Parts: sequence; structure tokens; C-alpha cells
Amino acid sequence: MKDRRVQLQVKIQSLAVEATVIHQKERRALVGRRLRQANERVAKLREKCCKQKMSESGTIDPSDREALREAKLEQNKARSLNRRDVPLFWDLRHHRTGLVRDVARTCLLAYLAIKGKPYGASRGGRPGLEEHVDWARTGEPSWDHIREEALKFGPVLDVQNGEKDDAFEIRRQEFRQQLEEWIVAAKAVVAQRQKRDKLGMSAADQAVEALEEVVEVTVSRR
Repeated sequence: MKDRRVQLQVKIQSLAVEATVIHQKERRALVGRRLRQANERVAKLREKCCKQKMSESGTIDPSDREALREAKLEQNKARSLNRRDVPLFWDLRHHRTGLVRDVARTCLLAYLAIKGKPYGASRGGRPGLEEHVDWARTGEPSWDHIREEALKFGPVLDVQNGEKDDAFEIRRQEFRQQLEEWIVAAKAVVAQRQKRDKLGMSAADQAVEALEEVVEVTVSRR
């Protein structure tokens, strides 16, 4: 084992599960919606059954009668659960969209750095990890935290293959250097995207600018 990227994967997956659980708790904190839906369903079925009873046949369809009975049971159940806890909802929501999301973002970018993939690289034809980030809302990634996570889950002494301390130290220093280069390159990409978002450039304008950058780099290398 040369690094702890698998452990970092587990942490990322755990954060995803945590976000799902918190989202479920949010919905339970606002059960009033469930009661409104149950009331609407009972009202519609009751109106339908009344129309059938007032018709020439004067009989109610057994399936509609059963549906009304089940809807009333659901209504009673929703009434017993109708305890709206709005402060809890917003507390859970802020925790999920704030701290949990920030940590997940940091871990994902640290994982990208450990794998040596450039920031914003496309994934099998799909957009990059932060291609559609709303910079005005989220701000820049926390580079210090990314560095901390990458070093924590980065190179480890490969005892299984008999790696020596000197060789490990050289590999770790190389990783540190690569990590700093990755962060510098990522900051440049972020600055460019922030500039484009601020100017409100269209997709066509961005494509032209990207082409001009490629041409400029090609000419400078000649």
C-alpha cells in the first residue's frame, strides 16, 4: 500500500451517506406536507364516492370505498405525526449544505490531487468535478484543508514491499512538490472560471477564448 486513497474513498462515501440521512431527517421535521397531501386525497375520494351514491345506480364502487378507507387511515397517521419542527429543519439543512458539503468537496479535491488528475479535468466525456460550481455561493475551495487531507491520505511507508525509510522520504517529498504544483494550477483554473462567471461570458465566447489560449501557448512554444 503506497497511499491511503482507498481510506479517503471510504470517507467520501461516508459523507454521502451522512448527507442522505440528514436529508431524510429534514423531511421528517416537516411532516405538515404529508398531512396536506392526505387531506387532499381524502377530499377527492369522498367527492367521488358522493357522486357515485347520488347517481342512478346509487352504489359506490368497492375499489373506491376501499381507497377512501385507506386514505382516511393515512390521514389519521399523518395527523398523529403533524408536529412541525422548523428550527430543527433549518439546523439540519444548514449542517448538510454547509459543513458536510464543504468537507465532502475538500475530500473529493484531495482525492483528485492524490490521483494526479488536473483540477477540472473531464471524467469520461462528462464535465469536470466543479464544472458547474456557483462561485458566488460556494466561494473558492479551502486550499489549506485540501493540502491537509491530501497529506493525511497521501504516501505511506510501503512495508509490505520492503520500502526503506530513505526511499519513502524521497517519495513523500516528491508528492509534496506535486501537490503544491497541483494547487497552483488549480488556483489558476478557479481564477479563470471566476473571471468568466463575473463577465457572464456565453458558451461560444468561452470556446473562442479557450481556442485563443491554445493558439497562444502553441505559438510561444515555437
